[in-house]
Order: sequence, then C-alpha cells, then structure tokens
Amino acid sequence: MSQIEDLNSYILAWKAKYKDTQTKCTHVEGENNMLKARKSYWKEKHKAQEQRQLAELEGLHQSSEEALRKYQDTRKNLKEALPKLRSNLVLHAQVAAGHLNLS
Repeated sequence: MSQIEDLNSYILAWKAKYKDTQTKCTHVEGENNMLKARKSYWKEKHKAQEQRQLAELEGLHQSSEEALRKYQDTRKNLKEALPKLRSNLVLHAQVAAGHLNLS
C-alpha cells in the first residue's frame, strides 16, 4: 500500500504543480494580450500624431510660401515705385532749395 500512497501523493503533487503552471501560463497570456492592446493603442496614437504633424507642416509650408510671394510682390512694387519716388524727392529738394535762394 505504501507504493499506492506514494503514487497518489506524487499525482497530487504533480496536479498541484500543473495547476500552478497553468495559472502562470494564463497570467502570462493575459499580460501578453494586455501588452498587445497597449502596442496597438500607442501605434494608433503615434499614427494620429504623425498625421497631425504632417498637416501642420503642410500648413506652415503653405503660409511660408504665401509670405514669400507677398514679400516678392512688395519688393517688385517698391522697385517699380523707386524711380517715381526719386524724382519726387529731387523735385521737392529743388522746390525747397528754391525758397531758400536769397540771391
């Protein structure tokens, strides 16, 4: 009978060990699923952030292009107006000098 009792205690110990292993395996699977869910969440969040940043970058690019066009237009307008401004300045200088001419 001793052998049967030994065998029974061995079986009970094995079942307890297996149950503990099964519990650990279930726990690890749960953690793995949780990590997969987190990874998916962060991946989606990263993708959304990347899209927002690309949209913002595109907006900045367009606004800088518009600012450059406005600067170029202003520069062109000033270049075109410069001869007229110079002639007006010369004319005003002559008129002002004429009033000061006391001879």
